[in-house]
Amino acid sequence: MTTLQQKQPKVYRLFSKLVNENKLGHAYIFEGVSGSGKKAMAKFVSQALFCQHKTESSVGPCLTCDTCQNIEAEQHVDTVIVEKSGTTIKVDQIRQLKSELTTSGLESSRKVIIIDEADTMTTSAANSLLKFLEEPQGDIILFLLATSKQNLLPTIISRCQVIAFRTQPLDQRVEALRQLGLTSNQAALSAHLTEDNEQAVQFVQETNVQEIAKSVWQWLNLIDRKDDQAFIHVTKTLLPLAKENDMKQLMLDVMLLLLRDLLKERLGLAHVPAFSAYGQQLEQLAERWATTKISRAIDSTLQAQKMLDSYVNIQGVLEYLTLKLLEN
Repeated sequence: MTTLQQKQPKVYRLFSKLVNENKLGHAYIFEGVSGSGKKAMAKFVSQALFCQHKTESSVGPCLTCDTCQNIEAEQHVDTVIVEKSGTTIKVDQIRQLKSELTTSGLESSRKVIIIDEADTMTTSAANSLLKFLEEPQGDIILFLLATSKQNLLPTIISRCQVIAFRTQPLDQRVEALRQLGLTSNQAALSAHLTEDNEQAVQFVQETNVQEIAKSVWQWLNLIDRKDDQAFIHVTKTLLPLAKENDMKQLMLDVMLLLLRDLLKERLGLAHVPAFSAYGQQLEQLAERWATTKISRAIDSTLQAQKMLDSYVNIQGVLEYLTLKLLEN
């Protein structure tokens, strides 16, 4: 069984059936969080349509022929993938796409268009795409991948079939990561950071996420003791771990996970803690923090994330957050 079958079994069965019965629609919205398999499913449909070895009796694409491999590598001439430029998908990208849409497939009569993070389209880009959806041309299948369909124009939503990509239960993701070779503590932390199992393994193998988690735990314990050494910890320990842009965001994500663990412990909610490595210590820390205090700390961390998105220096962001939590 493939990862895609495990992650989205209902959607996998649905599109296998639609392809085999030649009943695909012309436009779909795949809605779900990052890592839920939206792009993989869109590629799977394209592979099923173009696979060199697929026959009427085949359940799905072979995944091994040159065509299937090219689609997976995003190098197939009749499978066009649009990704955001900077923080949005711009109107010029959609205009270029429309030029692609008005030409016939080079290797077949079909084209598959995949717009990743379609909910980041600018208003002008969305309006430009809408004109195509109103008057579809040729044998074209369009997939709009979005975290939330509500960020798309209602007129676009009304012209597409919406497919919801459900998230796999956290405990199942943790178990799957353990089977991939991660320790229980590594699996618990990385499963909270991403829905994508491969990306979760990469977090552990290719980043210093475990060291970040350890340092964030030490930082919050200094704050718990109202120790001003928390500021020195920011400078000497946290900042060196957050030199790269993606690590800066990851550090704030890890801080937020720890605070949410505290809140769930404080409320007595059943959950799989991201900071499972600290067991009883986590429970004891939660006992010392009032619910309102944890909630304010979470709000401050969310504000810190917004500051980082607004290009505030990471040192300033972490020092602001430390001050807010010490005051709290």
